[in-house]
Amino acid sequence: GYTILAHNPMDVVSYTLGGTTEQELYKELELICGVADDFNFLTTNKETGWTSLEEVVEYAKANPGKIKVGNTGSMNCNMADCIRVLESLGIKDLVTIVPYNSGADNKVANMGNHTQLSINTGADITSAVASGDQVPLLVISDRRSKSLPDVPCTKELGYDVVTTKPRGFYGPKGMSPEQITILQDAIKAACENEAFQQKILDLGLEVNYVPGAELQTKIDGWVEDIKPVFEIMKEQG
Repeated sequence: GYTILAHNPMDVVSYTLGGTTEQELYKELELICGVADDFNFLTTNKETGWTSLEEVVEYAKANPGKIKVGNTGSMNCNMADCIRVLESLGIKDLVTIVPYNSGADNKVANMGNHTQLSINTGADITSAVASGDQVPLLVISDRRSKSLPDVPCTKELGYDVVTTKPRGFYGPKGMSPEQITILQDAIKAACENEAFQQKILDLGLEVNYVPGAELQTKIDGWVEDIKPVFEIMKEQG
């Protein structure tokens, strides 16, 4: 119970669904708990002049093929969410998705207007939003982000795309309930520390302690939501 992995559970999911490994890693590790949530945001940059989703959709429909959308990675949950959001907005076939190797590359491309839209995490865009170089239009979540509370979320707008980007701790499968409880209690106590909460918020995330079993149930539901998108991505290469 003392071999612990700190990771993003949706990345663990991506390794399996994206074909990096045939093992269902998200089922073969013991999810101890979630500690914080990050979120994927749909952003634009100051050069486009867009401040709302309506303006984006209107431009995309009037100018098919003119908009490029940056995304962090390709065969991963970020891409699945990117595709689902663009489909919800009715513009997926009107834009070009451009994958980048990192959130930093994705951000820089959007700031330089090489892409007019971007799907990227709150942790990656916080500084650029603060400087005015990026403009957040939508957060992919069932709730608004505490770091950018004025940005509407997909759920409130009626879009059924609500996968967040949790951060959590894993252990080896077969840990005893006693071991899990000891770790959960210690981590929960840290999550209740106000200084820790503020530090996480400053990084563009928010503390959200969730016991492992509860978080695993939520992740299993997200996996079912995005599996069809991964199958399409694999077929299209």
